[in-house]
Amino acid sequence: MPGNRPHYGRWPQHDFPPFKKLRPQSVTSRIQPGSDVIVCAEMDEQ
Repeated sequence: MPGNRPHYGRWPQHDFPPFKKLRPQSVTSRIQPGSDVIVCAEMDEQ
């Protein structure tokens, strides 16, 4: 999807400071509509 490409380059990491501190498990449990793009980008990488 062409829409995922631009979003992939613009990771909202700066918008989610706790995202880095939280563990992968905690992040998955606290996944937000906005964070969904991050998960999609990771899966797209693999």
